[in-house]
Amino acid sequence: MNSIRYFLLCTAVLFFCAGITALLVYKLGDIDDGIAAGAGLAISYVNALIGYAIISWGITRNHSQFMASVFGSMILRFLLIFALLFALIWALKLREIPLLATLVGTYFDLFTDVERKAK
Repeated sequence: MNSIRYFLLCTAVLFFCAGITALLVYKLGDIDDGIAAGAGLAISYVNALIGYAIISWGITRNHSQFMASVFGSMILRFLLIFALLFALIWALKLREIPLLATLVGTYFDLFTDVERKAK
């Protein structure tokens, strides 16, 4: 799958999730939950695009370089996400449940569905 198509699919998923989040914020009237959910969406979106870029780069390399790039980037991205969550929750006092729910929900459900359908 080419990079443009993957980027467009991820962007469509991002806009769909952002629309659902905006609708919930509008109906429930709590802007703090919307900000936290938007941060979770952004982290998930950037994480998916970085993961795809690393895999696209590594697929042309030999097997050991590919595996090192995939696992190395996974560890680095997990540490980066943990640091961002720490900063957003404890330093900026964003609400935990909307942030984590959208992060986990969009990445592990919607973006993995996009990745499976892309193959």
